[in-house]
Amino acid sequence: MNRFMQHRTSTSSVVKLRLGFTLVELMMVVGLVLLIAVMTASAINLSISGDKVRGGARQVQSYLAGARDRAIYSKSPRGVRFLLDPTNNRTVSSMVYIAPTDDWVQGTIQLEWDTSVVPPLARILRGFDNVSLNTGIINPTGWLGLYQQGLLKDGLRIRIPNDNTGEWYTIDTSLMVNCSPDQSDGPNPPRLRLTTGYARAGTTDPNTTLAAFPAGQGPTTYRLELPPSVLPNQEPVLLPKGCVIHLDRCSTAPEQTASGSAAVGRGNKLPSGWRKPTTTGDTSGFDYTSLMDVMFSPRGVVIGPAAQTGLIHFYIADQKDADLDRLYWSTTSSYPTFSPPEYGTWTDAMSPGYERGDKLILTLFTRTGAVSTHPIHPTDKFKFAETGEVAGK
Repeated sequence: MNRFMQHRTSTSSVVKLRLGFTLVELMMVVGLVLLIAVMTASAINLSISGDKVRGGARQVQSYLAGARDRAIYSKSPRGVRFLLDPTNNRTVSSMVYIAPTDDWVQGTIQLEWDTSVVPPLARILRGFDNVSLNTGIINPTGWLGLYQQGLLKDGLRIRIPNDNTGEWYTIDTSLMVNCSPDQSDGPNPPRLRLTTGYARAGTTDPNTTLAAFPAGQGPTTYRLELPPSVLPNQEPVLLPKGCVIHLDRCSTAPEQTASGSAAVGRGNKLPSGWRKPTTTGDTSGFDYTSLMDVMFSPRGVVIGPAAQTGLIHFYIADQKDADLDRLYWSTTSSYPTFSPPEYGTWTDAMSPGYERGDKLILTLFTRTGAVSTHPIHPTDKFKFAETGEVAGK
C-alpha cells in the first residue's frame, strides 16, 4: 500500500511539472509566431502591390481600348488625356476621354516685328476681330478667352495664311501673360509669337514701324489648331490607389551618365511634345505638359503628334517608388543622382534595405492602336515589350 501511494505521489509530481512551459520554450514560441506574422505580412504587402500595379495596367489598357472603340463607333477622332498627379508632377494618376475641338479662325491677324532677336524677325501675331468703319476702333480677338480657358497653349500649330498657300508654324504664348484684355492698342495687347520667323521676310523698317508689312500686303487670315477638349459628362478616372504611370522611367536611360543630357534620359519613350522647358527647376531640364494626349482616328490608329513615335511605352509602378525617384533626382543640381535600382535591394543610407515594388510596361502600337502589357526585362527594360512576350508567361 505504501509503495502504491509513493508511486502515485511520484507520478503526480511528474504530471504537475509537465503542465507548464519554461521561459525558453515561451520565448521560442513567441519568436516563431512573430516570424510567421512578419512573413505573412510581407507576402500580403507584395501581393497587394502586385495587384494594384496589374490592376492599373489593366485600367490603362481598357481606357485606351475604350477611346479607340469610341472613335470607330462615332466615326470621329476620340482619345485619352493623361493627367499629372497633383502631388508628383512626374507621374500620372488619372485619365479622361477627349474629343477634337474645332479650329479657331475668328478675326484677322497682323504680323509684327520681334525686336528681341537680332536680326529682328517677323513673328509676332496680333489678332483683331474687326475694324469699325465708323470709328476705326480695333477690337481685340478672342485669344485671351481661349488662354484663360486653358485652350491656348505653347506648341499649338497655326497656319498662315488660311488657304492653300499657307504654311504651318508653332506658337509661343508667353506674350499672353498679363496682357491688356480690352485694349488692342494698349501697352500689352493679346499677342502670340511664332517659334520661327514667318516664311516671307518683313518689308518695313523694324526700327520705325511695328507692322512687318505695309497695310494690304501681309497675311490677314489664319487657322489655329486648338487642343482636344474633355468629352461632355466625362470625369477623370483614377488609377488604383498607390499606382501611377512613372513618366521619368518611360525611358531607356532615366539615370543618364553625367556626360549625357537629362532630357535625353528621362521619359524618352514618350512623345516629345509631352515635355516642355522646366518652370519648376527640375534637374531634368523639362516638365511634363498638361496636354499629354493620345488620339485615335475612326480607323482605330493613333493620329496627331503622338503617332510619330511608333511605340509608346508606359511604365506602370508603385507610387512610393516614383516618389523616391523624385526625391533622389531632385537632391542635387548635378545630374544624375542615382536612385534605387529597378531590381534588387538598395543599401544607400537614405533608404537602406529598400526594394522596389511591382512594375509593368504597357505598350501602345500607334500604327495599329493595339495595346499590350509586358514584364520588365532585367537588363534590357523594353525587350519583352518589343519582342512580344506577355506579362505573366
